[in-house]
Amino acid sequence: MGDKSILRSLKLSEDELDDVRFEEFESVEQAEIVYDQLFNKRFPLEEDILCNIGDPGFSWWYGKSEDGFRINFKSHKLTGSGERLRLGPIGDVVVACLRLNRLKDHFKFHIPISEIVISEKQFVLKSSDTTHPILKELMDLFEKGEIEEESALLCELGLTEKLYLRELAAVRRFWLKIERKLSENYQIIN
Repeated sequence: MGDKSILRSLKLSEDELDDVRFEEFESVEQAEIVYDQLFNKRFPLEEDILCNIGDPGFSWWYGKSEDGFRINFKSHKLTGSGERLRLGPIGDVVVACLRLNRLKDHFKFHIPISEIVISEKQFVLKSSDTTHPILKELMDLFEKGEIEEESALLCELGLTEKLYLRELAAVRRFWLKIERKLSENYQIIN
């Protein structure tokens, strides 16, 4: 905007402004959540190669099955079979366990559940109705970072649970953008 003092505090010169990335969020609160989860932390590009039991990594891992999905909160605790999608550092595991456990009864009431597991290691949700809209919306939240304002998933939820699911979606969406940009930059280098 022409304020040179801001450039000095950011340690940027005017020539570097074209390289600065900017992201808008739906609310200041969502921006703060993304900031809390990601700011001033280092994330290895090849996390799955570097991590082990002593250093389990930061990402959540998502596995889709015929009847639902499984999220492993740390790479060294992967269970189940099949390919995994790295979700990124989309949430704190302790907070996830608390919030998801509060959502457990909601899921059981609205979705025909065949299995639900929520622990410090994983979140597993399987249903006899794989076309159920809430199950689909949960999968979209984790796969794409998408959640609609009028989502069936958000209906009849308290404000805390609604905010938590929106925050997860916001961090996931932002992480996907980071991964895309890094992928583009990586391809330019190679």
